[in-house]
Amino acid sequence: MSDFDVTDPLILVPLLGGFIGMAVGLVTIWSQVKGTRTKQKQDIDASNLASENRLKEFFDLKFTIVDVKMESIKQEIKQQDETYTRKLEDRSKFFSDWVIRLEKRIKGEPEE
Repeated sequence: MSDFDVTDPLILVPLLGGFIGMAVGLVTIWSQVKGTRTKQKQDIDASNLASENRLKEFFDLKFTIVDVKMESIKQEIKQQDETYTRKLEDRSKFFSDWVIRLEKRIKGEPEE
């Protein structure tokens, strides 16, 4: 067999250096992966929050627009109702007066 003595400093120091270097490398890689995951998670959370805020603002604006349109429609309905009511009252008055004039003519009374 060969003379391979692990306790020899010429063999032990490079072996320990290799093992320590690999361990440090693995820890560095692991911490970078973990840091990258954390950063990605924070970016995703920030993106989700920004999207939620944009959606909230969009829907708030849409609801405001709908409210304004509903109020406008209510005002138009109210104006049309008042217009039609006034027209009906005018026609009703005209026909009532017309009926009274006809009744007076039929009875032979003089018109005013």
